[in-house]
Amino acid sequence: MPLVPEFAEPAWHLFVVRHPQRDVIMAQLAERQIFLNISYPWPIHIMTGYRHLGYKEGDFPVADAHVKEILCLPMFPELTEEEVHRVADALWAFFAEKGQVAIAQAPRSPDAVSGAMALPA
Repeated sequence: MPLVPEFAEPAWHLFVVRHPQRDVIMAQLAERQIFLNISYPWPIHIMTGYRHLGYKEGDFPVADAHVKEILCLPMFPELTEEEVHRVADALWAFFAEKGQVAIAQAPRSPDAVSGAMALPA
């Protein structure tokens, strides 16, 4: 989780991550009945509300590339700690299968220490 300054009270509205195999991750987690979301499937510069600015796909190549890789992990007030661990374990398993786990440690359970997971650079 991001560090939160003492003076701040975060809303934790979205937990957005990025990975070049976004669609594969989403499909694999869906097989485990864990459904991820793509909250913003288009970059802002091509959304209807900004059409009057005249931008098109390709004008902001970094934004165009990132929008194809972002996904939102489940995050809502009723999400239980057990469900958080279930998502983390599923992600850990995905990356472990691909050999992309930075520190080989067993996935965590609600009463165990966290398994480490790293997204590739």
